[in-house]
Amino acid sequence: MRPLPALLLVLLGATSLHTAEATAAAAKPPVLTVATDRPEALYQAGETARFRIALSQDGKPVAGRALKWSLARDGAATANGTVLSAEQPVEVEASLDRPGFALCTVTATDDATIKGLGGAGFAVEAIRPAGEPPADFHQFWQAQRQALAAVAMNPRLDPVALDAKEGEKAELFDLRLDCVGGAPVAGYYARPKGAAKGSCPAWVNFHGAGVRSANRPTWQAVAGRIALDINAHGIDNGKDAAFYKELDSGSLKGYPHFGKQDREKTYFRGMFLRVVRALEFIKAQPEWDGRILVAYGSSQGGFQALVAAGLDPQVTLCVAFVPAGCDHLGPTLGRRGTWPWYLGAKDGAPADAAVAATAGYYDAAWFARDIKAETVVLVGLIDTTCTPASIYAMFSQIPGAKTMLPYPTIGHAMPPEMTKPANQRVDEHIRRMQAVR
Repeated sequence: MRPLPALLLVLLGATSLHTAEATAAAAKPPVLTVATDRPEALYQAGETARFRIALSQDGKPVAGRALKWSLARDGAATANGTVLSAEQPVEVEASLDRPGFALCTVTATDDATIKGLGGAGFAVEAIRPAGEPPADFHQFWQAQRQALAAVAMNPRLDPVALDAKEGEKAELFDLRLDCVGGAPVAGYYARPKGAAKGSCPAWVNFHGAGVRSANRPTWQAVAGRIALDINAHGIDNGKDAAFYKELDSGSLKGYPHFGKQDREKTYFRGMFLRVVRALEFIKAQPEWDGRILVAYGSSQGGFQALVAAGLDPQVTLCVAFVPAGCDHLGPTLGRRGTWPWYLGAKDGAPADAAVAATAGYYDAAWFARDIKAETVVLVGLIDTTCTPASIYAMFSQIPGAKTMLPYPTIGHAMPPEMTKPANQRVDEHIRRMQAVR
């Protein structure tokens, strides 16, 4: 595991200035950093992590300002206190005697907008999911695949105009595919213009949480790939912001929890079957080379990418950024829940037995056991939405070639420092597979 920069999160204090003169004269807002004594922020169980807290302004240390700190171990608060900033960083220590993560949160006592987070992992390679998959996990998903197979794909591809530069190299279509689960597959499909039969790798992108249009993956087509980007809900693409806002606050409000007490009715059943159908479509295209198939996504999209690789053995590369849906039962082991926060726990037992039963069929950790693809997972060590412990638990279940890329400075995000190496992995995978016939 390669070393990465020290933990650093900067949130700037808000200052109201009312005149141009005051704006020009104002100092830059304070910067609060929380950094571990190891750049990679990874430790073995029983070791001590030292969170180094520093406050600066205009590049100079600020001394004497009161800072509140708190420690949480896998989401459970364990300690807190107050320190005064100084010329040198002040330290707060944390240790875990078992696999997991510690999170140090620091704020200025007089300005909560000045905030920093630091994360540290302990024996992360030993983190495992809570519980076991349902005994009929595979039979259930086989039955879902059979139900999907009974519905014809019926593809509808409406050409989408491109600008002159893109139009020289690519074609784009607004795509609809019939599916089961209450909604069609809806996305944009792009292919290289004039691509020969059997000449193109395939790439499919899945979306994070929320309600929005699919993206136009023409950049992939320009690179010589057939590419499909589907929205998460089977809704119309290319509408104005008001259209998606109305759905988000109306019929799709709270969708992750729709039907969660019934494995046949949960919203994710339809979403995951749309994932399968999207893969079926792109594999049916004459331009596909029949070999290279990339599943790609972030957060909820990373969840779907893992499901894609788990359900379809023809996926050759899975790239999952800060994936959701991992280790739903983590709270029964005292861990912080992860998106979509299916359930909590009390005294080590699920708060809702019916939800817990459903969750077993929709946990990325159990799909991970069936992944045959090369897999790249990217995790933010200060992510409080898709927690690093949940992601490492899922990662432990992937049986084949896999790489975890941890980012100590990143929370729930997908910034360039993540996407650049991930896209390089995609390029390398495609080149490597194309070199072997």
